[in-house]
Amino acid sequence: MGISVGWLALRLRRWVNDPLIEIMVSILTPFLAFWPPQHLGGSGVLATVVAGLYVSWNGPQLISPATRLQGVFFWQFFTYVIEGMVFLITGLQARTVLTRIGDYSFSQLAISVMVITAVVIIARFVWVFSCNFTCRDGFSLRSGKGPVGRHGSGHL
Repeated sequence: MGISVGWLALRLRRWVNDPLIEIMVSILTPFLAFWPPQHLGGSGVLATVVAGLYVSWNGPQLISPATRLQGVFFWQFFTYVIEGMVFLITGLQARTVLTRIGDYSFSQLAISVMVITAVVIIARFVWVFSCNFTCRDGFSLRSGKGPVGRHGSGHL
């Protein structure tokens, strides 16, 4: 289901040929990929991931440079807004956490902090080093080169 939604979204974006509408389609694509399988008892999350992978792999061939350029700025702004909302919600939960923190002993809290910290650090190391050896197209942490895109071009 995810591949078909990704394929359809890319064809629609190519046919429309208007950057603003194409960006709107890019916003709606994950929702369109999620809803049908979830409604039918399948995995909406898996379909969304598959659609995203399909679009990211095939998008550079079908999405115009003007749309990609505007899309970069839009998604940077959108990410900034979402991160701000996450920090706001986290801050709003701080009072609840502080009032309930007394229910746990210091040793329980210390162990929880150490386990979470260890998991985050290990996950980061695994991600960085596995990406260093598995990323395609010349991306290498050791060489200092950034990702250059699927066809060797660093330009949008």
